[in-house]
Amino acid sequence: MIRRRASRDENEPEIVSALRKAGYMVTPISCAGVPDLLVIKPWDRNPIHTARTAEEALEKCRKSMITLLEVKNPEKPKSDQRLTRDQVDWWTEALGKPISSDAPYSGE
Repeated sequence: MIRRRASRDENEPEIVSALRKAGYMVTPISCAGVPDLLVIKPWDRNPIHTARTAEEALEKCRKSMITLLEVKNPEKPKSDQRLTRDQVDWWTEALGKPISSDAPYSGE
């Protein structure tokens, strides 16, 4: 099966800009199911997070060395903010256990 390139959320540039201004290294990732951004700075015990705003992204990344950040657009319906099937599959493989498409993976 051929997979199409992952689409980017409209709020991602604002989030990337805020993180970079705060001193984080941000690398966009474009693979189906894989989180949107690789964010690197200090250390945290839970590197898996989601963010809907630049402020939320900064807060989630503040104590992390490596954060895999899934960007979700708050302007879209909640049903469109859930993890996609590809994302659920990726996280299930990465974590070695099944997850829910509603999973926020940020300790919430």
